[in-house]
Amino acid sequence: MARIKMLLTISSATVLAFLAVRLADYLASAPAVHAGADTPTHQEAMTRLDADVSAWRARLHQYPNSWIEHERVANVYVLRARASGDWSDYATADSLIAQAFEIARPGAGPFLSRARLNFTLHRFDRVEADLALAESIPLTSSHVHGEIAALRADLALETGRIDEAIAAYQSMVGDARDLESVIRLAGGYTRRGRPDDADRLYEEVSRRLPASAARLRAWVNLQRGLLDLDTNRLDEALAHFRDADAALPGWWLIDEHIAEATARLGQTERALAMYMDILSRHEDPEFMDAVARIYRQRGNAAEAAKWIAKAKAGHAARLSMFPEAAAGHAQAHIEDFGAI
Repeated sequence: MARIKMLLTISSATVLAFLAVRLADYLASAPAVHAGADTPTHQEAMTRLDADVSAWRARLHQYPNSWIEHERVANVYVLRARASGDWSDYATADSLIAQAFEIARPGAGPFLSRARLNFTLHRFDRVEADLALAESIPLTSSHVHGEIAALRADLALETGRIDEAIAAYQSMVGDARDLESVIRLAGGYTRRGRPDDADRLYEEVSRRLPASAARLRAWVNLQRGLLDLDTNRLDEALAHFRDADAALPGWWLIDEHIAEATARLGQTERALAMYMDILSRHEDPEFMDAVARIYRQRGNAAEAAKWIAKAKAGHAARLSMFPEAAAGHAQAHIEDFGAI
């Protein structure tokens, strides 16, 4: 099965790094529901995010004419979407950002948040204009300038300017070697086809992570497993995926990759049971594609056809919602099963 990426999951390692390390605007100003601490299970993380959504919505109800409050609620929905894989959360965030600009005076608004969201949704042609506007705001902090530079490098990576992105990441890493920049550089090396260099950086991150950083530890192990999958080191991939699961049990994305590696090892019956369990929690059309491939491999054309039809409907719904983001996810389905 082709590598599955989340809209968190979606775009590239750089977007996931941004999710895993921080969403500074959100964490710095979150209401007193949670302070952003890592939690021991994925379900607990989702419970936390649901509580935060409710708290921020209550605050927005108090200040309905504040574009800043709209931005903050949108950012929480982006976090939830990346963790849940629910694309309707992205649609809500997109709508809230649009409302923020309707409220804001001319020349103001959440330019950087819109740039981040458009990047995540693969609307790459819209990103630079907002970065330039965010950069032009007087008295912009050095922290925000750093985020703008990082997102520009991410944009270079996603639009094929890989060496330019790597050079930018290397400059960001510098002597301080902050974890976010190291992770971004690892993503650049992955895209350049330098898996060993990428893995060394992920190993460095793992050594330096505090014990409380469960989400980030899970994500780093997931990336190391993906590097192993790409080089067909299936046992090593499974070991990294299991380390990821130990750090953050119940994350559907980790479970899916365990199922993928299991299927590639030829244990299709076990993999099928895993996929069925995952689909009972998370109805992703790419996972339905994986089930269809297993049934087709086993010669069960009727069951494969049922799952192909379900996956086709799921891909079509996503394409209608966010075509740029969905196109890459749908491509493997089109190649294997025909047009959507």
